[in-house]
Amino acid sequence: MPQPLILLVEDDASTLTFHKKILESQGFRVDSASNGTEAGFKLNRTNYDLIVSDIQMPYTDGITLVNNIRKGMGNNSIPIVIVSGVLSKRYILELAKRNIAKIFSKPIKPHEFATYINGLMSNTGDPSKLNGIVPPQAKTEAEPIEESEEFEIN
Repeated sequence: MPQPLILLVEDDASTLTFHKKILESQGFRVDSASNGTEAGFKLNRTNYDLIVSDIQMPYTDGITLVNNIRKGMGNNSIPIVIVSGVLSKRYILELAKRNIAKIFSKPIKPHEFATYINGLMSNTGDPSKLNGIVPPQAKTEAEPIEESEEFEIN
């Protein structure tokens, strides 16, 4: 049985290389995209076992990518992990509505990242078996908002 195939979406070349090396060192097959638009094209052609994505990227950002996967493509089963240097409370709440497996703040801790991805893949893609969405180091510089408040991420 082939190793899981991961789509890594990251616009910064050095960060993409760093994250790719971590995932490949764990035996995963990794395909990459430099933005959400490119990722969308790849998702239409290939079945991935996991998506790891940044939020702030050119053309199509990570929030839009997640929305397109969950709503536009109707795919609620593929686990999505977010790795971002910008994590406001608004981003976290918006992502929580989209069934995100986990959010990591940059810079990631390689061992923690690898351990989580291994656990996620060994649980046959069921992110509910792993710990929650909000990382302890998440930045919450945005003003507090109620979870029921409707808003749109630009």
